[in-house]
Amino acid sequence: MKKRLITAGVGLIVFIPFVIFSNTFLWEIFAAILSVAGTFELLRALKVINKPEISVPSLIYSALTPLFFGTHARSLLDGALLFVCLTLFLSMIIKRRVAPERVCFALIFVVYVTCAFASLVTVRRVAWGSHIFFVIFVGAWITDTAAYFTGKALGKHPLCPEVSPHKTVEGAVGGLVGGIVGVMLYGLGVELLTPEHVNFLAMFFIGAVSGAVSQFGDLLFSAIKRRVGVKDFSDLLPGHGGILDRFDSVMAVSLFVAFIVTRVSIISGAV
Repeated sequence: MKKRLITAGVGLIVFIPFVIFSNTFLWEIFAAILSVAGTFELLRALKVINKPEISVPSLIYSALTPLFFGTHARSLLDGALLFVCLTLFLSMIIKRRVAPERVCFALIFVVYVTCAFASLVTVRRVAWGSHIFFVIFVGAWITDTAAYFTGKALGKHPLCPEVSPHKTVEGAVGGLVGGIVGVMLYGLGVELLTPEHVNFLAMFFIGAVSGAVSQFGDLLFSAIKRRVGVKDFSDLLPGHGGILDRFDSVMAVSLFVAFIVTRVSIISGAV
């Protein structure tokens, strides 16, 4: 526990400057660092990091996408299609050293990880992103916390024992409620402390989506770890595992929040 708290404290100290200057290109750099680190962990876990026809395009794609293409959803789609086509060509036609299903499995999750971290940029760069991008972290981390403590106190019925034996239905419900309450309270804070006006119906919807997909994101990467036989993706963050271990729920929430906020007005009057 002490190691986890120390790592969390150091992580917060590193995170704060990026948040303070998130209106600058520093935020894109932050997203790119997470994207490259997460992609590297993924490729290593899938045992394709030593296959340059897969790892080199993947790492380049994971670095460039948040830096230059995170602002527009269309750019993310175009970049993903180009990356997948190019890497499939390199791995299947030129090299042919890796089974096709293994390549496809790796590429799907590289796109997932990269687009998820690039979505941090997408959300921050909408007109009122200076307020709304915090919702990603509030929704993901409060959901995780609420699910953990609810499951600890009330958990009796396993949620998905073949993937994560300690998660319970009661914990999942607690996480869902926690996500809604956390996001709604954040929205209330924005309404009271800033001149902006919050669409609370949309905020409720984001809270519900965050509370659900946050837990799906956690289960998704737990399933990958079980499939490849690792406990953590890395030991980069002592006590927490790797980037993918710490940000699995944030990635899922980021994707869905980006989808929502680019289509629905959540806050009006923001500059």
